[in-house]
Amino acid sequence: MRRAALFLSIAGSALVSCNPKVDHLPAPGGAWTAVPSTRPTFIAPTPVLDASQKLDFWTGFGFFRDPWVSAPASTTARDGLGPLFNAQSCVSCHAGGGRGSSLMAKPHSVSTIVRFAVNPSAQEPAAALGRQLQTRATYRNEHSDSATRYGGYYMGEGQLHVNTTEKAATFRDGKQLMLQQPEFNIETSIHAPAPAEMSVRIAPSLIGLSLLEQIPGARLETLEDPEDANGDGVSGRIHWRTDIAGEPVPGRFGWKASHASVASQTAVAFAEDIGISNPIEREQNCSEQQRSCLAQRHGADATEGVEIPRLLFDKVVFFTGNMAPPPAGTLTPEVRLGKRMFSRAGCDGCHTPSHTLTVGNTDGESSSETIWPYTDLLLHDMGESLADSMHDGLAAPSEWRTPPLWGLGLSLTVNETTGLLHDGRARTVAEAIAWHGGEGQDARDRFFDLNEKQRAALEAFVLAL
Repeated sequence: MRRAALFLSIAGSALVSCNPKVDHLPAPGGAWTAVPSTRPTFIAPTPVLDASQKLDFWTGFGFFRDPWVSAPASTTARDGLGPLFNAQSCVSCHAGGGRGSSLMAKPHSVSTIVRFAVNPSAQEPAAALGRQLQTRATYRNEHSDSATRYGGYYMGEGQLHVNTTEKAATFRDGKQLMLQQPEFNIETSIHAPAPAEMSVRIAPSLIGLSLLEQIPGARLETLEDPEDANGDGVSGRIHWRTDIAGEPVPGRFGWKASHASVASQTAVAFAEDIGISNPIEREQNCSEQQRSCLAQRHGADATEGVEIPRLLFDKVVFFTGNMAPPPAGTLTPEVRLGKRMFSRAGCDGCHTPSHTLTVGNTDGESSSETIWPYTDLLLHDMGESLADSMHDGLAAPSEWRTPPLWGLGLSLTVNETTGLLHDGRARTVAEAIAWHGGEGQDARDRFFDLNEKQRAALEAFVLAL
């Protein structure tokens, strides 16, 4: 209940109507939309926060931005890095609060990670490597060489590498689009083979998370159509998860909608990406076979027994939940055309434009607020071309959550080395659409039937959201 209060307190501030101007697209986050800025970053609090909440936001930002160090250290509030880790800080993966760097654009990117499962149906973690490949370590294990990498730290469990080949996709008008096909492989350093079941993922954008968390579950249930009862070829479904009380709740976050809350997603990122134990993920990220890892010093708080205690953890969750969606772009004639083409192609069959939230006011009354994230938060089968080799909870290898499109244009400015889709393979909106298969195949084909002007307009519309 304490975590929920962090977000519900947003509604305690008076909400100001964000009716869009006629020459602009709707404000993506309604009253929570960021104040216009010329700075290329998503790190801005939602405007409705009061002074106390803004202090919590910026305190959380400090722990999001600043690097953690290995224990023991004089900076006891920030020690406990690792022993195995990928990055020293959250911002290392989420540049400017946005998407991570693609391994194709930035070799050895710390914001492209690989997740494991040995037995997909049973969701067993990899016996030797755990749930995720960590590329760095605070110690020299019995199998690694003496060379240190990445700022003086030792090689961890191994490295993720990628080779790419190009293939052409041809539009109906004869124009061609070159796609990069990635092939990922793992070089392990602990004499253990990489599991066959793995999933490569790029760090997603963090904007508007508390808004997505407040979309009513009943709304998501009205959007799902697991048996494709309406015959439109789209059969999205909720990825049901289990909350602390053991009750089923809709998954909303992560590439496979594996997390039902911002707190859960943040906890796993702390544990797996930075090696920081926390109130939800309390164990160190060493597998039972990694005895040297288990023997390392940790920075656990004496009172709570974790490396980031509840008070600070909640502030980071509050920060990540309350990064405001940026304002949308101008509704130019090209963007107007692109909006029509987006609907004609059927993109809105999964990228649901808007949702209405019911928010409480200080006087005890409630009001409605419409947000425009362009997602249904559902799992969709995207075909074999985008499938990984791993089940994730109840999500099959070819199933992916519809990613929100708000702020996508700014994402490519905030981090020029990012990429689209779950592994960053797509460099443009057109490339991302070209990879769509399965439930997205019809929309992909209709996009390929458009002429060059219409395709460019659709891309302009998406980048303006």
